[in-house]
Amino acid sequence: MRTPGGYAAVPVEDFLAQVQGLPLEAVAKLARSGRADAQIQLARLRWSDGDTLTPIDTLRPHAEAGVPVAQYLLGSFLRFRNRDLPGALKWISAAAKQGHPLAQEALAGAHEAGSLALPPSPQEAFRLYLAAGKAGLWHSQMKVALYLCSDRVGPPQKALGAAWLVNSQQSELVPFSPAAAGCE
Repeated sequence: MRTPGGYAAVPVEDFLAQVQGLPLEAVAKLARSGRADAQIQLARLRWSDGDTLTPIDTLRPHAEAGVPVAQYLLGSFLRFRNRDLPGALKWISAAAKQGHPLAQEALAGAHEAGSLALPPSPQEAFRLYLAAGKAGLWHSQMKVALYLCSDRVGPPQKALGAAWLVNSQQSELVPFSPAAAGCE
């Protein structure tokens, strides 16, 4: 798992761009060679194919070693495939604490909805959406705008909320107008 360049010497996002379109066996061969990034991608591919056990067994050592993307993926697999909510919360929280934007967004949604055995907490949801939004996730940027334009975490700050909404629309096509978001 540890390579001369650290964990997953090639950043996972760069590796994913390299392996798109490669046959599963080619990714599996790279994974067998010990490349952490290939092992993580192989777990994702196997999960997509409906395998519910191999990805967890593959990701757990990387998650335990502190690799944020492995922690986030393991938490997601435990949540959606195995319905292991305490395990999901443990690993998604670990990745979020390390600044993984998708984990921050997932944990924010759990705080917002009161899921994963968490009580609803608009303040914590906002804090996590803000962190993920600053990392460029358009959905989190939109959520920040909605929080700012409402009174859920303090007095409405409609001008700031509208700015976040505009920012989210630059990231992706977002079907919210400032009026629809309550920011006018």
